[in-house]
Amino acid sequence: MKSFERLFITIFIFFFMQQNCSGQFKTTITTDTNKTYIYLYEDDFLDSHSIPIGKYNREKYDFQITFPTLLRILNGGKQSLFMLLPKDSVAFAISLENKSRYKSISRRDSLFDTFNELEFTFGLELAYNSGYEISNVHKSDFKTLRESILQKMNKQLAVLNKFNMDKDSLRWKFMYQEINNFSLIELLEPYMAASNNKSYLKQIPLWYADSLRAFKKKLNDELYEVGGTYHKKAIVAYNQFLSIDSLGSKNDFQVLFNSAIRNFKGSHRDFLMAYLLKTYKTENLSDFYDKIGVFYQVCQDNYFIKYVKDKLDDNDFKYPEKILHTELTTSEEVKTTWEQILSKHKGKLVYIELWASWCPPCIFEIPCVKNLKKLYLGANIDFISISIDDKKKAWDKAIKKHYSNLPEEEHYWLSKSKKFTQFLLTRRENENVPIWIPKYILLDEKGNIITSNAVRPCFDKEVKRQIEIFLQK
Repeated sequence: MKSFERLFITIFIFFFMQQNCSGQFKTTITTDTNKTYIYLYEDDFLDSHSIPIGKYNREKYDFQITFPTLLRILNGGKQSLFMLLPKDSVAFAISLENKSRYKSISRRDSLFDTFNELEFTFGLELAYNSGYEISNVHKSDFKTLRESILQKMNKQLAVLNKFNMDKDSLRWKFMYQEINNFSLIELLEPYMAASNNKSYLKQIPLWYADSLRAFKKKLNDELYEVGGTYHKKAIVAYNQFLSIDSLGSKNDFQVLFNSAIRNFKGSHRDFLMAYLLKTYKTENLSDFYDKIGVFYQVCQDNYFIKYVKDKLDDNDFKYPEKILHTELTTSEEVKTTWEQILSKHKGKLVYIELWASWCPPCIFEIPCVKNLKKLYLGANIDFISISIDDKKKAWDKAIKKHYSNLPEEEHYWLSKSKKFTQFLLTRRENENVPIWIPKYILLDEKGNIITSNAVRPCFDKEVKRQIEIFLQK
């Protein structure tokens, strides 16, 4: 395909995703069969779903998607394959010409049936794993292997290119993108396998990785805005590939997350961060919520922000009794507890400044903290300051020097309660981690920790955007 055509597709898809990916849309599939068949698809974050439809089951199924997805309909040992877009409504039936094959009875256009046509054409099937074992591939054979994969891709594209009149359609553009990504998945398949089996990493020869690095530009060129199922899989696999030298340790989550930020941009980066947070959520990692804080700083896509807020931030979060009863001192010499402070601010967003008088970066940020307070005066957000100074006199002196100590300001001295500070930073009662300040912590209206790594106040544009996200919740 000529470069200007590739550029047009990139721009068109980018425009579509910007206009349509702020939320999920209902997609409906129905069947008129008297038998039960299995409908398989992967959702926006590559989780697999198996839906029985037909006799003795539902005849209609609604599911929510934001991106294009591949729908497989199993019928015995055969499968029919279609690409569905958000808002599609499609009815399927058994083909009279081929009883093992489904067809659409609500969409008669041949373009919609293209993937299905490829699936039933020997040698052009859209399975991404060609079956080769990387440990058995010799360097001298790699060129032949790569060329065979690309030849298959070109044959698949030739079938799609028959629909010249449909090149302006969104479906054609996403189908073109998916076919290109089938070839990428073939080449990156060893790194997909390595994500589930770390010992598999040792079987990947160094020459193979070096060979793929030679095609880095091609890989980058193929990865447009987030698209269909295999496009997302290619992004995940490519991140595995870029991180391969550092994987295989207890810090795989951190390695992959940092790689997503360092090597990807825009929707690719935002998808990868959300995908990795979802994938590693159940592993109870000590730096998980720190990475959620980084996500809120970096992510620009409202759909992924909403997903992380609603699905991955703890809804059943609870403070341990010892933490609730931690004693703090106000600037008016009044003793209080964390539980009383939370109760005082219930129903409001809370932005916490964790600082000390001996910390130059903390002092540098104070004017920006004061500006934030003025900006959001009267809004549903409160600002409180917690000092971890060892000596109360040092804290008193710093308050008088750097703050006006007006009634609307709220300052607390924590003294040496290291466990309390570490809990705010990790959400773990007995976690022992280094304490780096300044730190800024965001609490929701119930007092739950949204992030222990909120944007610093002097990052004016970014901190306002983060606060606005949660004020609008």
